[in-house]
Amino acid sequence: MNLGNTEKEILGFLFERIGKQPKGSFSMRHLHTRFAELSKAQFADVCEQLIAQELVANFIGDQLSFTTEGREIAAALAGTQAGPVALDQTPPLNEDLIWDLSNIVDYAKASTFVRQFRNSLCVYCGPVQQLYSNYDILVPQDNERKLTILPNPRVDHDTYNFISPDAVIPTRLFIAPDERGELLLMMPVNDGSWRKVPLGAGLNMVQSKLGNSPFLPVLTKGDLREQSPSHPVLHLHRILLHKLPHRSAMDVRSIRRVIQNNLAEHFGYVPVNNSAVA
Repeated sequence: MNLGNTEKEILGFLFERIGKQPKGSFSMRHLHTRFAELSKAQFADVCEQLIAQELVANFIGDQLSFTTEGREIAAALAGTQAGPVALDQTPPLNEDLIWDLSNIVDYAKASTFVRQFRNSLCVYCGPVQQLYSNYDILVPQDNERKLTILPNPRVDHDTYNFISPDAVIPTRLFIAPDERGELLLMMPVNDGSWRKVPLGAGLNMVQSKLGNSPFLPVLTKGDLREQSPSHPVLHLHRILLHKLPHRSAMDVRSIRRVIQNNLAEHFGYVPVNNSAVA
């Protein structure tokens, strides 16, 4: 696959749909106005990974074919406005979805560690007050020590809006791997040390202490850290449902359900009574 030609095909398609730009007028300068937070090399990685996952396009032999999802992405980028959208009207990728890991020693190990949670832990973005339950984590191949959280544009109902920052609080709980790669929950104790238990059991212990108030952990920018070099950990934040006054009761139940179901499926977490909303 010739990535340069593929970029031109994909972007020519997107620009034709979004900005009514002729395919021949494509340029990296136009591209950068849309993805201002990404370098050219990083966007090339995004293109390559989206194609590899067949989210935007795939190849049948040497012929590039855009998927239905690829066309939906273009439509989503275009928004709901009538008529074409000018290139400089599309907001850049939110910088809070680009995690800078330059302070982490073993970047490769930390990247691999956090990617395993993309189907089990939701990500919260404070500046736009959004919670993402369906996303991917893209790792640039040029090793710029950054990760890009890419919400899935095909499923708008998996993105929850109007989640106030006041409703998302730090917990001082961490997920860490042991020597065999098994996941542990690190819980602080009064003497300043840490109690480490298997993740599923630890989540249930935390829930038992909270009673009817559901424990709903999420990730935010800055939660991927290192306990020591080559020992990545994930700090957990927690959503407080009673601090979501701008969401309907149905939406609150949906947020709770998606977080709890993922925890139950992947870690053996036992959800508390669904009628509680605290």
